[in-house]
This record gives sequence, C-alpha cells and structure tokens, in this order.
Amino acid sequence: MDEKTRSLIPGHPVSAEEARASGLPMLDVNYPTEREADKHPQWVTATRCRKLGRPVEEGEKPVAYKRSCYGYVALYDRPLLDLDDPPRNQYGFVPAEYCRYTGLPMLSSCDYWHVEDKWMSKTRCAKAGRPVQDGEKPVAWYYTMHGYAPLYDRSGSTP
Repeated sequence: MDEKTRSLIPGHPVSAEEARASGLPMLDVNYPTEREADKHPQWVTATRCRKLGRPVEEGEKPVAYKRSCYGYVALYDRPLLDLDDPPRNQYGFVPAEYCRYTGLPMLSSCDYWHVEDKWMSKTRCAKAGRPVQDGEKPVAWYYTMHGYAPLYDRSGSTP
C-alpha cells in the first residue's frame, strides 16, 4: 500500500511531515490532558468515533492530529452526544467509550454499595414504584459483564 492510500484510511497513523503539511493543529502524545479535553472534548479518533456509533464518513476531513507511538493519528470533530439516545450493544447496554464521553461517574460493584439507595437501575426504579420517566437523564453508569447500565437518581422521598 502506497503512502497516499495509507494516509486516506481513517485511524491510520501518518508521518509528522504529512501532519505538518496539512496545516492542522498537532497535539502532544499526552492528549487529552485535562486542559485540552476541556477545550476540545468533541475531538476524537476514528476508532472512538466508530465505538461511539458515529463512524468517520468517506471524505471527511480531520480537524487536528494527535501524536501516538506509531505516528500522528487524525482527530475528527464530533458534537457532544446527548443522553437521549446512547448507542447500545446487542444486550442493550451502553459501551464504555460512550460512558467516558459523557463524563458521568462510572461505577463497579465495589463502588455501587455507597450509592445503591439513591442511584438505581431502570429495573430497581420500577420495583421501588418510581419508574424511569421518558427523557429522564442518568446520573451515573454501572458496570455489567456486557457493558454499562444507566443509573437514575432516586434520592428524593417523593415519586
């Protein structure tokens, strides 16, 4: 595969010369640092775009390059996703990449016991007599074997 063809494949690293020639911003290997992530949370790699359920389309131009151990990887602009329609796998759970992208807490079974009375899954909310309403946003994510399940706030005393 020649260099020109290789550089057109989304997610494939390019050389420093190619990244410089593009005229786009070139970010350090430690991206995203907290400061850079705050400035550009919507800049993600092609792999992360695919995992978020919004793959890079043919002919789409990158907005910046990120240095990696193999060269420079293109970053693509993805508007912040809303929580109304997260991508789900075949089991109905949300992938970790999306959960990280939302910035909500991601809990495992070790962490969940601290908040199990106030943050509940959809099933526990229904059993408690306070079902999840349409459009209600999760407050955290709970790790399961097949992905992450949304947790909803039920700390108030009224349904």
